[in-house]
Formats: sequence, structure tokens, C-alpha cells
Amino acid sequence: DSSNKLALATSVLDSNDGDRVSHLTINNGGKFYTSVPTVTFSSPDNTNKNALATATISSDKVSGIVVTNVGKPIRNC
Repeated sequence: DSSNKLALATSVLDSNDGDRVSHLTINNGGKFYTSVPTVTFSSPDNTNKNALATATISSDKVSGIVVTNVGKPIRNC
């Protein structure tokens, strides 16, 4: 099953900043990463809110994610 190899993170929204992405919490760092994966945001309505983030890896797992653009206000992310 390849799903247990994928990293998973949850976005945390800042209600004081129009519900923009504040930071991400890594739920599962995944495994077998040899290069930095692309961070993708999704929401129930599948709209692109322009939030951007960059991941870092250590010991073949995602070890950190830094938000580089908080994007437009996000609802139900």
C-alpha cells in the first residue's frame, strides 16, 4: 500500500487573519523521500486559494513545512 509512504499534514488557520493558513502540523512524515515533495493544499470545494508552502526532509521523511504564502481566506480546509 503506497498510501502509508505519503506524508500528511493538516493546515491550521488563523481566525485573526481572515482564516488564512497560519502553519501546518505534520500528521505523518511519510517515508522513502529522496527529494523534497511538493506541498499541495486542498479544500472541500476544490478551489485554489493560492496558499503555498515548502517542505523539508530529514532521514527520508518530511520533517518540516514552512508556509511561504498564506493565500486568500480559506473556509473548510
